[in-house]
Amino acid sequence: TYIHMDDTGMKHKGINNHLHVICNVLFSVFFIELKKDSKTIQKILGLLDDETLEKILLSDDARQYLGIAIWHALCWVHEIRLYKKLNPVIDYHRFLLEKFISNLWDYYDKLSEYKDKPDEKVKALTKEKKDELLLVFKYPEIPLHNNPAELALREGVVKRKISNGTRS
Repeated sequence: TYIHMDDTGMKHKGINNHLHVICNVLFSVFFIELKKDSKTIQKILGLLDDETLEKILLSDDARQYLGIAIWHALCWVHEIRLYKKLNPVIDYHRFLLEKFISNLWDYYDKLSEYKDKPDEKVKALTKEKKDELLLVFKYPEIPLHNNPAELALREGVVKRKISNGTRS
């Protein structure tokens, strides 16, 4: 019912490209493409211009994935990571940020519990990106993170860093 998708930059035959992955718990498929825009994503998925994927797409919040699938679920780990990059100067602001991040992880844990045992009474709202971040309420079988796609690309990222690309 869902797929993960992600991409990373890489050199292939000395040319800047993008390594794309589509995966779930059962499979991983990789594509090397010159671009990473939505047209490229549609091409990879075999979609026509006005067609949308009839599965749930789980990804980070990158623009190329917007409008690709009927349902777009966002990765909670990516969302929390944005706040972890903040570096407040004032101690009190640092304390507030740490408390906020702790609350976010608590909420993540509650969503994980909901996934394991869906209950209509437990549903909650969030302000921004609520439809994508809370898609688990409609489809409890989808993961709360995009880690499989991230992990699938890791080898390509390591190879890119070590050898500055691939050659066939």
